[in-house]
Amino acid sequence: MKKISIIISILSVVLLSSCDVKTSGFDKFYGMWHMTEIDSLSTGKSYYLGDDRYFWMFEANLMELRNYDTKAEMLLMRYNHVGDTLIVSEPYFFDRLNDDRPLDDISYLKPYGIHQLTDTFIIRQLSGSKMTVESRKVRIGFKKY
Repeated sequence: MKKISIIISILSVVLLSSCDVKTSGFDKFYGMWHMTEIDSLSTGKSYYLGDDRYFWMFEANLMELRNYDTKAEMLLMRYNHVGDTLIVSEPYFFDRLNDDRPLDDISYLKPYGIHQLTDTFIIRQLSGSKMTVESRKVRIGFKKY
């Protein structure tokens, strides 16, 4: 009986350590974020996007970009969120029937405030309902959906 307890304990430790456990701080980050405003840091111009339906969505290590107002292609990116830094990279066109296709034309990403195929943002604000991120070119405000 003692041997079985030890084996179960060891298996539990191994199984739990192999999982990608996220801390409660990530709970605020994951989910669907509606872009509400974008500010150009070079020109100082601000654009209200609250009536448009541009979204960044985070789950696991994938980020989905989607405009629900048009039939624009859905985009996927890898992301890495560490502390107050968010790095997005490896953009793809979402196409499950024919395999996702790599995206190398930055013009598809610009409406979402992403100006490089690998872009870095500083998270200026993150709560359960609002997020603000800033790159070298733009500041983007989001509302949790």
